[in-house]
Amino acid sequence: MQIMFPYHINALGLTATTSGNSEYVRELIEQVIFTTPGERVKLPDFGCDVMGLIFTAESSEVITAHQALIRGVLQQQLGDLMQVEKVLITIVDSNVKISVEYILLFNQKRGVASFERKELG
Repeated sequence: MQIMFPYHINALGLTATTSGNSEYVRELIEQVIFTTPGERVKLPDFGCDVMGLIFTAESSEVITAHQALIRGVLQQQLGDLMQVEKVLITIVDSNVKISVEYILLFNQKRGVASFERKELG
């Protein structure tokens, strides 16, 4: 069963599920990127510290470091489902856009997941 993120109940009163593998993987990527390490009690190493991006200087070095961090964490957490090809972060004012290019391992299809947050805090 591929549970939809964020978790909610569907019209039938059941746990909502995703309609396809690409949607499911996209939701998993979103969970990993926007979960702060330590936020999940039984998975203290799960997630990235993307929340801190908004409070750092907008330098190419900081963005490159966060891209490497996200790529590494995604590969660690979701490496059995996909291979991360590229992570791109764009920051404009307080808007953060993160794009992840990946290859699904079970069918070798390429995918892109993009997320935008107006305020991370």
